[in-house]
Amino acid sequence: MGTPVHILLLEDAEDDEALVRRTLAKAGTTFVMDRVETRTALIQALDTMSYDIILSDYSMPGLSPHDALAILAERRLDIPVILVTGTIGENRAAAIMRAGAHDFILKDDLSRLVPAIERELREAEGRRQRRAIENEQRKLSRVVEQTADAVLVTDRNGRIEYVNPAVSEQTGYSASELLGATPAIFRSGAHDQAFYQKLWSTLLSDHEFRAVFTNRRKSGECYFEAKTLTPFKDDTGTIAGFISTGRDVSELVRMREDLERSLSVLRTTLEATADGIAVTDLQRNIVDFNQQYCDMWGSSVFPTCSWVERRAIMAELVRDPEEFLGFVQFLYEHPAETRSQAAMLRDGRAVECYSQPQRRGDEIMGRVWCYRDITQRVQHEQRLIHLAYHDPLTDLPNRRFMEKQLKERFAAACGEGARLAVVTIMIDRFSRINETLGHGAGDDIVQIIAHRLAGALADGGLLAHTGGSEFVVAQEVEATTGADDLISALRAAIGEPVVAHGKEFFLTASMGIGLYPEDATDPDTLLQHADNAAARAREEGGDMAARYRSHMSSDAAQRLATEHALHRALAQQEFVLHYQPQVCLKTGRILGVEALIRWQDPHFGLVPPGRFIPIAEETGLIVPITEWVLATACTQAASWQRAGMPGITMAVNISARLFNHGDLLGIADRALMAAGLEPRFLEIEITEGVIMRDLDHTTDLLRELRRRGVRASVDDFGTGYCALGYLRDFPLDVVKIDRSFVQRLGADVRDEAVTATIIQIAHTFALHVVAEGAETASQVRRLVALHCDALQGYYFSRPVPAEECSRLLRNPQPFAVLEGAGWR
Repeated sequence: MGTPVHILLLEDAEDDEALVRRTLAKAGTTFVMDRVETRTALIQALDTMSYDIILSDYSMPGLSPHDALAILAERRLDIPVILVTGTIGENRAAAIMRAGAHDFILKDDLSRLVPAIERELREAEGRRQRRAIENEQRKLSRVVEQTADAVLVTDRNGRIEYVNPAVSEQTGYSASELLGATPAIFRSGAHDQAFYQKLWSTLLSDHEFRAVFTNRRKSGECYFEAKTLTPFKDDTGTIAGFISTGRDVSELVRMREDLERSLSVLRTTLEATADGIAVTDLQRNIVDFNQQYCDMWGSSVFPTCSWVERRAIMAELVRDPEEFLGFVQFLYEHPAETRSQAAMLRDGRAVECYSQPQRRGDEIMGRVWCYRDITQRVQHEQRLIHLAYHDPLTDLPNRRFMEKQLKERFAAACGEGARLAVVTIMIDRFSRINETLGHGAGDDIVQIIAHRLAGALADGGLLAHTGGSEFVVAQEVEATTGADDLISALRAAIGEPVVAHGKEFFLTASMGIGLYPEDATDPDTLLQHADNAAARAREEGGDMAARYRSHMSSDAAQRLATEHALHRALAQQEFVLHYQPQVCLKTGRILGVEALIRWQDPHFGLVPPGRFIPIAEETGLIVPITEWVLATACTQAASWQRAGMPGITMAVNISARLFNHGDLLGIADRALMAAGLEPRFLEIEITEGVIMRDLDHTTDLLRELRRRGVRASVDDFGTGYCALGYLRDFPLDVVKIDRSFVQRLGADVRDEAVTATIIQIAHTFALHVVAEGAETASQVRRLVALHCDALQGYYFSRPVPAEECSRLLRNPQPFAVLEGAGWR
């Protein structure tokens, strides 16, 4: 180990520390080691230093390895933990390994210590590299999937391995029809053998091949495609395959044909098109043009200039004149070539230039130049980038962008000696509005509050919408009353009555404030401190602002109390299940239900899952809770069948912890066996985020579920994790469209287009589609029109207890026919 290994030792015995140091030194390990004995010291060490690995004794009065693992999980730190301890027994060793420890080594035999450290460092680095690669792959996949150009990839022998949606839109062939075929499927017979010989000789000599192809769609219709073929190589430098990017340029080719037919038809066509078009002779003089050509270059005399004068004007207008004019010069020097290229103008517009030879019979007379304004397309791409950093509901910066801006603001504040306040704002009891009036009303209120908060900030203040009803504010403040003035302005903005959906609301908020430099000297910590203070304000009843105090960073007592209550809830059977029907949009019949857990607390009444599921996830209690849910849901489904009710699917949502690290297969097997329920009536629901966490594990587990006969569905689909191509790759049965798209049907054409695309592609892969969250008849009608299979939402039923759900199941068609939906 040449680079020093940064080690954090959790040990209360100096002799044992010395023993570890001697062992590492003897092995020639270069290291820097800090030792801590208490929980507080551990937190402080993690706040101030980055560690490669943690070595921990098992038993210390002020700190246990379980505490350390919980702190690392809470902070999402991927630091390997190795126990260096005395004999602890098999049960304790197994328990700490299940809790997340990577290895344990006995103090009386430290021969494995250095190899274990080296192994864990290698594996940690491998995990970091895999995450980086996976993130980059997802980003590239989204770009390729969403581009308007037809992108196709083949192997060295020309077999198609990948097509993006634009290929199917352009050719009429589905992806499944194209995969494994060759591009010969598009041949129209218009090109001779010499054309293809030139194509292959160019590619195999490791050069790009560009041409306009006359291709044939699945329907038999011929079209013209401006295509670029590029070879790519494997790690050995051998050509491994070819990438094809193309665009349908049939309109431009037809324009050329019109030119050859009649000058009058050409003039009409030239003036009718939105593209700027010019025709030049072999001496580069313009012989014809349209008005759009003049407008695009901003000069009425441009067409009458000589080539030298036009070249100088273009050089002034184009941002990269060397590249663009080189492209133009090449085409003039190669009159038979057909090519296209985009250029950015200095005034912000984007122009795509397409040029091909002008022929009269077999003779080349000159060139046709077509300039298309693609500014909107470029702006759309920029909009996609904007959406990655902004919340789509409020158009405010999201948390990711806020963290980036905070880093920049911190750098400025450090140099200027400024005082910076960060405030986390949580609207109190906001979930009740969503539960009572629906998420549409909640979204309207969030937008109103966002506008008010923006108006309450001074110049230079930052505002972000970090999700749900939460906001973050960052602003420079004066040293005396500046922070108090900021809080007063924010509370006043929220305190004004809000009118939405015909009702007046009086809102309050829990706010937490952290100050630089008093509370933290880095943006991430300051933001976390503000979050902790806001959480404390909410715990104390809300409608208040809490200033960060150091003790807020340690909430172990509260988590322990909640964990104890959850243990009690499991032991005393305080959990209950409610069931929300999934209704067939063709018949109005119930096809299945989703089991949703509630906590019937003896003191606080019915507690929604959002209040306790996150804590259950953190503590690991989610595993026995999910085991109870699966067992109870399967028993209920079997009970309904024995009572003579129709066999329906029972859907159960599975947490990330259980899916990725638990014994899901064993738990499901035991639940089905105990209930006497056939596996085909159980449906396991997982979210997009869970799917994408470990693709190999996801694929293997889903295949094993399918082998057993258990159905699998992806929940909240469309929220941004999965590319649509994954619907093909994973062995899924059901796609559940996220409620955010359903609730904006009819209001946002983009969301409706996304919904329609998801349904269409899911059906292509023989997947059943369920839409979540429909609350109005108009939304249901739109889903019927889009050929969605089923719906789960308040329009038909809220989640109801088993007794009420039984009453619905006894009715063969429990819901009234929706007028116009076509039910029978």
